[in-house]
Amino acid sequence: DVLCGSLVDFTIVATADQGSFTRTFSARVGSQGTTTSTYGSTDVPKTIADLATVTSSLTVAASANMVDADVGVTLTHTWDGDLILTLIAPNGLRILLANQEGGAGLNYTSTIFDDQATTPIGSGVAPFSGRFKPEQRLSNLGGVPANGTWKLEIQDVGPGDTGTLLAWSMTET
Repeated sequence: DVLCGSLVDFTIVATADQGSFTRTFSARVGSQGTTTSTYGSTDVPKTIADLATVTSSLTVAASANMVDADVGVTLTHTWDGDLILTLIAPNGLRILLANQEGGAGLNYTSTIFDDQATTPIGSGVAPFSGRFKPEQRLSNLGGVPANGTWKLEIQDVGPGDTGTLLAWSMTET
């Protein structure tokens, strides 16, 4: 009765003459195959205006539930520390990708938000290029239906700087 792609918690308890051992872990149910699909936004470029919020969309046509995802972003901005980037699932679930990271640095250049990256975005240095762990885990999307309109929301929360969202994509992993 568990949806494919759902996270299931397990606890193993072993007891011997020397004492007890308990270990807990989580696993996703269902087939995780090696197929990935990448979806790109077609409504870019979009201006990131000063002290404003811009949203870009992409459509995923898939019948399965999400297990995990990577999100790619390319944007220019004259002060990355002004920006809050959030992925919004079709069901409204919000995943915070970056929260005012990079200070006075410029740009996200082919930046990939990936739970398996070694460097958290908060430890990265702008211009952000390469793979970074997002502020919140993209695997929190596990069990969410993939089909529908996904959004990237970019908030500019500081005065005096602007930019342009050039491209973004989502890869189901």
